Amino acid sequence: MTVHDNIAFGLKVRKRPKAQIGDRVEELLHLVQLEGLGKRYPSQLSGGQRQRMGLARALAPEPEVLLLDEPFGALDARVRAELREWLTRLHDVVHVTTVFVTHDQEEAMEVADQIAVMNRGRLEQVGTPRELYDRPANEFVMRFVGDANEVGGVLVRPHDIELLPEASNGATEAMIVRFTMLGRDARVELHDETGAELVAILTRDRFEELELWCGQTVWVRPKRERILAGRGEIYLAPTCARTAPRLPARPRHRASRARSGRRGGGARGAARRRAGHRSFRVDDRARLRPR
Repeated sequence: MTVHDNIAFGLKVRKRPKAQIGDRVEELLHLVQLEGLGKRYPSQLSGGQRQRMGLARALAPEPEVLLLDEPFGALDARVRAELREWLTRLHDVVHVTTVFVTHDQEEAMEVADQIAVMNRGRLEQVGTPRELYDRPANEFVMRFVGDANEVGGVLVRPHDIELLPEASNGATEAMIVRFTMLGRDARVELHDETGAELVAILTRDRFEELELWCGQTVWVRPKRERILAGRGEIYLAPTCARTAPRLPARPRHRASRARSGRRGGGARGAARRRAGHRSFRVDDRARLRPR
């Protein structure tokens, strides 16, 4: 089938009028930037063009929900980046609720408004990209969404690591094994005194100010406080702390109580308990959600 026939397939199955099909296909060819290519065959298109053709075919019947399962998986990095930007702009035009399945964290952070992180079939956290990155619900999300280092017993993002030329209170000794310039930033790879690998992201100005070199011994410490919410526990990662103080666990689910303080609130409370009703108390500091 030609590109035109591929896009029209869903409309033909639904027995739409030929004139309506032609208008819809031309509209979509313009929308996905494939104008003038309707008579070509998929084998004559580039990888990115084939992906856009497939998306146009899915959009043709005007679905209420669109499922994209690893749509850019077979493409090279440059084309993937271009299609992510294009898909974001396209979504602003068509306004179709889209479920985008991917193992690429960068892809999810760039494309999605809301992200659901799953681990072995279990939903770990749902939130905006910023919420998942800055306020992860547990250690799995912290490590899965973006990079994370363990420094002095706490999990720290690479850009939250401070490198010091001299020993300081709460800092851990480490040796620089490699550094890479990434435009305006520098990626510094280190091994701490236990042999564990650490990664720090510094601005170019800070990197040049420290005059770092491979084999140099420096001291690392977290420079930003971060709260990590775990199941039933809150972990606090304060600046300059070698170990993370553990706050008392607060119950995530509590049975309903009457204002008088009596459990269940009398007959009404008993009826609610028999019906399986629960009220949930959420720790605002950690933004925990009941499962």
